[in-house]
Amino acid sequence: MWGVDHISENFSTRNIADLIDQTVSQPEFLPPRDGGHTPMHAAAKGGHLAVLQALVNTGKANLEVKNGAHCSCLQIACRHGHVDIVQYLIEVGAKVTCVQRSDICMVEKCDDDIVKKKILSMVNEARLNIGLPKLK
Repeated sequence: MWGVDHISENFSTRNIADLIDQTVSQPEFLPPRDGGHTPMHAAAKGGHLAVLQALVNTGKANLEVKNGAHCSCLQIACRHGHVDIVQYLIEVGAKVTCVQRSDICMVEKCDDDIVKKKILSMVNEARLNIGLPKLK
């Protein structure tokens, strides 16, 4: 199970390495489990930047993989207000076009207004850099 509790309870360098070894050896890298979450989704939701970086550094992680609710890791990080995760995902090439799901902007789901503004600013800067309009 790749739930957030699994990642947080077992958060250590050794366990990250084991998780990567297990998932790299599988035919389909980072398969969705537990409601469609991959280890990357769980790390994004739980704010575990080191886990996410380790998974991305394998070179085999799919930044755009969707969970059971059709959300990407970037959308999840925006929703949960993890500024460092949002910044990292943008830096490594996550699509900022996917910050909205249908007519819902995932940034708006963030409860902390200060964090929401910071994330919205980062996302809008990245969107402007590729010629997309700002989110409101």
